[in-house]
Amino acid sequence: MEYLKGVYELETELLKFALIDSYGSDKFFDFTKKSLKKRTWLTHNSTSGSNTNVLTDYKRASGPQSFGRHLLTQLLIDSKTIPSIRTQEIEEAEKWQTEYSDVIKDIRNTFPKEYEEALTELKKIIRDTRNRIKSAKNVNSLTLYRNLTLFEVKYDCAPVPANIISSYTNDRRVHYKLNDWSGTVIKREIPIDQIITHAEYLEIVGFMEEAEVLVYNPKHKLPKDFKVIKKSIVDEEDETSSEE
Repeated sequence: MEYLKGVYELETELLKFALIDSYGSDKFFDFTKKSLKKRTWLTHNSTSGSNTNVLTDYKRASGPQSFGRHLLTQLLIDSKTIPSIRTQEIEEAEKWQTEYSDVIKDIRNTFPKEYEEALTELKKIIRDTRNRIKSAKNVNSLTLYRNLTLFEVKYDCAPVPANIISSYTNDRRVHYKLNDWSGTVIKREIPIDQIITHAEYLEIVGFMEEAEVLVYNPKHKLPKDFKVIKKSIVDEEDETSSEE
């Protein structure tokens, strides 16, 4: 079935701050930097690779210490777009979620109008993305791929920990090995109702790297029915089930 791909440009300053441009908003950057210093032991250091380079949007750095990751996650939780949504992270991400919780409350309490506007925009993006997928495909799930981090891959075929939000792609060649990425790729069937953004159906301007797909994980561990692709060059015959 043919479908018309959508292109969307973010409008709300706070959602931009969380997702694609933490340095583009002096208002939220400066406020968050001051709140971090007040509420935590952290003093933001913008040097790339620094352990305290934490004021990064999800696009720039989506690791457990990324403030943008946790702000985006809290926006997803507060959007109420997913019934009985999971609210607690796991392991390293849980530590940082706790560290940032009062800072995010400061943002929500100081900028209630901007926070509500960001919630409304995120809900619109999620709804539009899912509607476009359902209009284009008569399926309940999509095949997606994820390059595991070095932290995740150490679990091998044991239950792999899952953050509330994870990045996937529809490109099965996502086999790069850089920094914290392992080069080991998993293949999963993701229910459409767990998809937050999908660049193939609704491209968010400034956020389309690797045909990126943001996915909500309802459980702290991934299901065991994923496929593991062992080789860096992806071929169908290289796939093995995690249950083997």
